[in-house]
Amino acid sequence: MKTLVIGLDAATWSVIDRLLEDDKLPNLSGLIESGSSGVLRSSNPPMTPLAWTSIATGVNPGDHGIYDFLEINDGTYNIEPTDYNSKNLTPVWDILNTYDLNVGVINYPMVRPPDHVEPFFISGIPAPDNQNLAYPEEVQKIIDDNGYKLYPDVNPHDGLKRYYHELDRVTESQGRLTRELMQRYELDVLLSVFMTLDWAQHYLWDFQIEGQNAVDLLYMKLDDIIGQFLDDIPENCNIIVLSDHGAKRIKGKIHLNNVFEDMEYLTRRSTSSSSAIDALQSMWELLVKSVDNLPPRVRHLSKKVIPDQVISSIWGEHEQQKLGSRIEWSDTEVFSFGYMGRIYINKLEAFPDGTVAQENVENVIDEIQERLLSLEHPKTNQPLIDDVVRKESLYSGDNMCTAADLIIQPKDWEYSFYGDFGSEWFEDPHLRVADHDPEGVLIMSGERLEQGNVQGTVNDITPTLLHLHDIPLLEGFDGHVLPGILDPGESPKIIEQYEIDDERMPNKNFEDDSSVKQRLKDLGYM
Repeated sequence: MKTLVIGLDAATWSVIDRLLEDDKLPNLSGLIESGSSGVLRSSNPPMTPLAWTSIATGVNPGDHGIYDFLEINDGTYNIEPTDYNSKNLTPVWDILNTYDLNVGVINYPMVRPPDHVEPFFISGIPAPDNQNLAYPEEVQKIIDDNGYKLYPDVNPHDGLKRYYHELDRVTESQGRLTRELMQRYELDVLLSVFMTLDWAQHYLWDFQIEGQNAVDLLYMKLDDIIGQFLDDIPENCNIIVLSDHGAKRIKGKIHLNNVFEDMEYLTRRSTSSSSAIDALQSMWELLVKSVDNLPPRVRHLSKKVIPDQVISSIWGEHEQQKLGSRIEWSDTEVFSFGYMGRIYINKLEAFPDGTVAQENVENVIDEIQERLLSLEHPKTNQPLIDDVVRKESLYSGDNMCTAADLIIQPKDWEYSFYGDFGSEWFEDPHLRVADHDPEGVLIMSGERLEQGNVQGTVNDITPTLLHLHDIPLLEGFDGHVLPGILDPGESPKIIEQYEIDDERMPNKNFEDDSSVKQRLKDLGYM
């Protein structure tokens, strides 16, 4: 094997540095000492779908067109899972295959069904695990025989201790499968992504397991798995450990559509069913919070009576998938959907019931920016937002038209902004107590990699991988080759396009979106 890439979704230096000081991560420590390390700057906003797609393609979201797990149908306002295959992307594994390198990919987010990569590809979230995750079929059989788990079987509402132990099992199964495939196949490049740190940090940031922080324990688990990988690979193998974004404790959650309703930019549809659901939502929030505060044994019994699937059917289904039916679009100028502060102007030219003419768009944007920047914490009167950025300042490319018009930059990334309705516009953190920040992790070690500090962005990974294997770079890449790669001194060759075999494209009619929707609900994205 020439290169091993280990993805640790949401790994953050704030935790790693603390554990390194206590000598709790010996394998990561060894890689840092022998190679280079630093911050890998995420996409904006720092989210799994955008960032991992930029990592795989070397381009920004304005080029690749993926902005969330969900996308809005501009003809109906319906919200559906994002279709990766509709974007006509050229990911790094296809390029490596084209240049006759054997590539294995495990648990890569957003890519469903699995790409036809040689010798194998295994889809990650939000792929439904009740269908084939792998190409080719023989790898699916290995998965089935191996006990591989893509998702936890329980969620945080089932109890945080149970949730931790389930994440531990998922992590163990992914490490075990990665090692088995490393040993079975002759690989030039292997990319294996672990998602469990992200899920753990969202819900277990402060949670203790027998006197130890649960998040710390999972970092230590992954460090041990990385050590096992290092035992299996050649000494001259290049190793890259990276995360798509960082994480930190949050101070509050903001429901943006409540905010826009209060500012009179949005009108909620007044129907008997909508009013009833709003009332039920408020009661449900109180009930869920009360149940979560019960003693563990009583809480477990309560969950049997009120299973978490009920939460999905009442709350998750309504809040995102049914958002289009809750808003009076003909009386709405501004709205949000999805995750991490993405704001849309209801333009006449873009939506069927648009209200904002093109000549008025700039005025509405200016007003929204000014009013949101004055938004304050209801108890401390501290500002909640650092900036409200236009998409033109963040993205470029042929797929910019589907981007949100404005993207919120939370104050110190300590607040979460959701495109939904809540019982109140602001909530203190409950259950989900941490969220993403833009500073991911990058560690590189190997014969062709220098020692020292390195700084980069998610757009730089694909150009760096290609240059590391002496493959020309695409003229249209937004990223650059990271400094510190030892080579004869020649600049990378630049070409206009790659000749990718169309037969690599998988069957796009692979699955029923209902399974994907359910997984997104279970993970809290829908």
